Amino acid sequence: MTTVLIVDDDTAIRTTVRAILELYGYEVCGEAADGRLAIEHLLAHPQRHIILLDLEMPRMTGAQTLELLACEPLASWSHSSIVMSGNLGRLPPAFAHVPALSKPFDIDDLLAYVEAEASRVPASQATTCPIQREAVRRRDTPPRLSAESHDEWSRCQAYWPPRSM
Repeated sequence: MTTVLIVDDDTAIRTTVRAILELYGYEVCGEAADGRLAIEHLLAHPQRHIILLDLEMPRMTGAQTLELLACEPLASWSHSSIVMSGNLGRLPPAFAHVPALSKPFDIDDLLAYVEAEASRVPASQATTCPIQREAVRRRDTPPRLSAESHDEWSRCQAYWPPRSM
């Protein structure tokens, strides 16, 4: 089952988005006020998530969170991200393909983006980087994902995106 994780430093936005999604039948598994809390949630809850991710947050920004997820073999392969931002110009070019909602956004647009990501199937191994393929093949590879490991982005950037588009 796909669940939604809402990551935004604005409590009112998290509360409003949660209420809308739950009203339309989506399961919201959690909220996080920054990227570090989102990573901690993903580590504790291994099921597939749609991550609604603000770009500008304290401690770990949305862009840093996307970078970290791109380098984690299993996380980047199974989770889907949707950026929510009042300033989409701050989205790094490497993530230009990530679905993005400009704040303030229309409820219908939010629901359409979430539905599109919910119906998407994770990519085949053929479209993943070698690090990801090895982790999937072995299945015993412990996650390298941590709130402190986002500096590994430069090694994995050449393999982004990890999914077929």
